[in-house]
Amino acid sequence: MIDGRKWTKLAAFALATSALIGYAAVATAEDETLGTRHGASWLFPGQGARAIALQAFSPLAAGVPAITTNPAGLGGSTDTELAIFTQDSPLDIRRNAFGVALGYVGGENGSLGISWRNVSVGDSDDAPFELTDLQGNTHGSLGYASNAVDLAYGHKVSDEFQFGLAVGMLFDKFDGVDEDYPDDASASGFGGVTLGVQGLIADTLHYGLSARNLGGKLGEGETEPIISAGVAVTYPSYDGVLMAAEIEQMLVNLINAGGESTRLVKFGVEYSINPVCLRLGTSQSSDRSAWYTGIGVNFGSLALDYAYQLSNQAASSLAEVPRHFVSIGYQY
Repeated sequence: MIDGRKWTKLAAFALATSALIGYAAVATAEDETLGTRHGASWLFPGQGARAIALQAFSPLAAGVPAITTNPAGLGGSTDTELAIFTQDSPLDIRRNAFGVALGYVGGENGSLGISWRNVSVGDSDDAPFELTDLQGNTHGSLGYASNAVDLAYGHKVSDEFQFGLAVGMLFDKFDGVDEDYPDDASASGFGGVTLGVQGLIADTLHYGLSARNLGGKLGEGETEPIISAGVAVTYPSYDGVLMAAEIEQMLVNLINAGGESTRLVKFGVEYSINPVCLRLGTSQSSDRSAWYTGIGVNFGSLALDYAYQLSNQAASSLAEVPRHFVSIGYQY
């Protein structure tokens, strides 16, 4: 049973989350670098700096970051968790997220999660985002924003198995110089269904499977379905050592760079020396190579995580742009 004070706190967080979503900017334009004009692709990366640093995260997802990566990770949560996430980029690409996971919903083995994600692009000195006519004359700055709201539920069947389900909505907006500019556009749509399972074998082998963005649609475009399968191993003889591996497949044909590979192989390593965790991760395909590092610090109920993109090399990349990722989580 949850006492009255606990329910009061849960209600307060739910109201605060609803208010935040209500005031969030409505947004997104379609990504036409994909074969069938798929949309909202920038919203897909894992939520949270730990997920960014490790890359291979499907078998490890828990709490708020599980909402958008593998909702099975919500199962069995006994706490309420509040988390925020932000990404910095010199190209003026801003990405932020906010989420709440509510433990003990639908019984002590169930947990409910809700999150809001936002990506926006504005004008910058490195990559000007401007309206230019056929004669090359500049008429002002452009703006783009993409938002997603996700609702997820995870359930713990036993200590060795749990499953989860998430659904989402997408909102996109492209702004011209003024309200009369004919190419101003906005769109909204169903973000799709995400299914996931997680399990534990012999107390040391964690596994996770997820299928994300199934049946999603934004305006005239579709969201890219993504399937992930991964494992993570802990070593009892080496307390604090964790290694993870994952294969991720995007079910769409990319037309940029002559058909870039849509299959990624990811690896991650974490070493914990309480209260500090050190991380290293990589994501590799036949066309792309990215490396990340990170650190996490736990102060009781407060968790601070930081990730840094060491490199991102691909034939179709704008440049090798280092990025900073920060997330803060609080449980009670």
